[in-house]
Amino acid sequence: MMKCMRKWLGRGRDPAHLRVGWLPAAFLCFAMAANGTEIGTSSYLQVTMSFMPFTTYLQTANAANGFSVSCPSGTIQNCFKTIMGQMAAQGVTGIRVFVTLCDPGPSLAFANCGSPYNQVSWNPSVDPGKTWIANVGTFFNDVVDAGIHNVTILFGPNSELIYYT
Repeated sequence: MMKCMRKWLGRGRDPAHLRVGWLPAAFLCFAMAANGTEIGTSSYLQVTMSFMPFTTYLQTANAANGFSVSCPSGTIQNCFKTIMGQMAAQGVTGIRVFVTLCDPGPSLAFANCGSPYNQVSWNPSVDPGKTWIANVGTFFNDVVDAGIHNVTILFGPNSELIYYT
């Protein structure tokens, strides 16, 4: 336990001078499991993936759709499935995705985007909403199939804020 405490205090410091801001970290050092091993490490790993092109999710992954040659051949879906499978194999249990709702082409959920707000509409029975929501469902099935159980969704105006890798 002293080794852990030194890690948080630094060398040569007296435990009596422990600052209040360090107390949560110090408590992690002293939390002991039943078998005497130290606990306090996270078993939850989340990775930020990408902008999610839900409208084009089932289309070919190529530069025209904003994807580099590093994606496996096939669809954008195959690219994401491969990456999520590899991440899950490395212990990733959660992902963060960036979602847009009015980005023509890659992720368009609402009709009449760019019009005055009272003319923008959502209808999951007709395109663009129909394709977008179906592909959202397909993506979340792929997430579950990869063994990833946590998803954080970040919203933004358009994909131009995201740089593809």
